[in-house]
Amino acid sequence: MHRGDSAQVLIILLVIVFVVLFKGGIGYLIGRHKGKGGLGFVLGLFLGIIGWIIIAVIPGDPVPVNRVSRLRRPQRPGPGRPGADDRIPCPHCAEMIRPAAHVCRFCNNKIL
Repeated sequence: MHRGDSAQVLIILLVIVFVVLFKGGIGYLIGRHKGKGGLGFVLGLFLGIIGWIIIAVIPGDPVPVNRVSRLRRPQRPGPGRPGADDRIPCPHCAEMIRPAAHVCRFCNNKIL
């Protein structure tokens, strides 16, 4: 092989890598907002513009449940824990506050 041949092969490989990353990257960017970035990359890589259109029209994943909310149990009112039933409305702003409050945390008015 001549020196010019290896340079041409290198340029061809770089162009192929650029095209692959471009086509797959556009598909990933379209699918990322729907939770389907990987599928968008694959469709964009193999199908090009048609893959971009497919990933754009398929429905996205439902909103994921916050992992922390699945791990924590909801606290129930009990002894020493004020529940929603233990609250009274503030006479100034009508927001629900604890009966023992001296100042409303919403409007900062003194409770008589």
